Amino acid sequence: MSTDQLDRFYRVLEKNCSVIDSPEYALLVVPNGNQALPVHRWFHLKESYSSRLLARVLKDVNFGSNRELRVLDPYAGAGTTCVAAADLVADREVSRSTAYGVEANGFLQLVASSKLRALQDPPASLPALVKKIRRAVLSRRATTPEPPTLSTFHVDAYFERAEIEQLMRLKVAIDSAEAAGADELEIALARVSLGASVESVSNLRRDGRTLRYVEKPFRQTALQAFERLAGVISEDLPQRRVPISGRVIRGDGRRMSGLDRRIQPFNLVIFSPPYPNNIDYTEVYKLENWLLGFITNTEEFVQQRLRTVYSHPSVLRPDPLPTPLLDKAANAQLEALVEPLLAVVPLDRYAEGRRRMLRGYVVDMYLTIVSARQRLAAGGAVVYVVGNSVHGHGSGQFVIAADLLIAGLAKAAGLRVERLCVARHLRRRFVSSPYLRESVVFLRHADS
Repeated sequence: MSTDQLDRFYRVLEKNCSVIDSPEYALLVVPNGNQALPVHRWFHLKESYSSRLLARVLKDVNFGSNRELRVLDPYAGAGTTCVAAADLVADREVSRSTAYGVEANGFLQLVASSKLRALQDPPASLPALVKKIRRAVLSRRATTPEPPTLSTFHVDAYFERAEIEQLMRLKVAIDSAEAAGADELEIALARVSLGASVESVSNLRRDGRTLRYVEKPFRQTALQAFERLAGVISEDLPQRRVPISGRVIRGDGRRMSGLDRRIQPFNLVIFSPPYPNNIDYTEVYKLENWLLGFITNTEEFVQQRLRTVYSHPSVLRPDPLPTPLLDKAANAQLEALVEPLLAVVPLDRYAEGRRRMLRGYVVDMYLTIVSARQRLAAGGAVVYVVGNSVHGHGSGQFVIAADLLIAGLAKAAGLRVERLCVARHLRRRFVSSPYLRESVVFLRHADS
């Protein structure tokens, strides 16, 4: 199959959608403004969307201000959705809210969970804990354990030895404070401050799909970075509790594990899944996870990568189709949907990895959509944000239109595509395609 035939396939999928150019979403599908906003700024997740996206989505689904917002984000990331829901309650744009999130990455789940818990019940003595940690780090009796076995921590060009030692003393001081009975949430916030410091004290920078070496002319010490971030958190804590319930759990967004039938249905499920764009988030956010002990050895690191969404071919995993999680008819539907893409995968050394990624991606997104539908209240909406991507090189390049693939999966799962809002058209060298874009897609129950 040629790329022209693939485009014809995409046009068939588009017939089931109302496709609308929506430039008002262009600044909302990226984390525009988040770094300047209280609580949102505690950790910069460059793959997030804007804190203002939720309000815009509620407007577009005609959500009334006097209703309880029950929102679920199965790919919670750093907690943008949950904190945005709390913002709406605090600003009285909704009367009350319950927000749940699911996140598989240990450090990101810590960030998201700590944000929501701090809004629900702001701790009173975080500055005192930070002072105690500082004294412990600077004490002559402070112990300095060996850094994690991850090789990145042992490259002198990446980390100065003194900063690695200070990072480890900070970790020991936090662990000791926890063992001595310090407030659980304050300990979590201290760990967020430590994890969010690690990149800034290194000569590494997140750049797309990797950590890239960049010699930084000025870097804070680990203690300075930790205290600065802890100070920002203390400054952002509200004076009184925000009346929002819910939590962010560590689990699998595809099955939404941990959200059992005791939790009431949601009137909005909103998420931005990993895009099929080669980014391995376990790799990109490995420093934080290794430093804090969420990952302690190579085997755990590999297993975490294997548990993530099939959005990248950097780890060759088993062929996911057919999957025992679905019946024969559902597996056949997924096989048929992904076949036109498999037909254009160039026959190079990455071919098998790309094929398995594509097959796995449709399984993962179908499971996500089915799980979302099962947890959706009558009249509720499912909204997802996703970007399409280019794979291959030269004449073998092709576009994975994830917005349309997931829309096709939604139809198979019993949801109706209400509209596909094209937020922005993306530019890539040597590629011209109407399907190279980032979109916000609105789904409803098929019978609504």
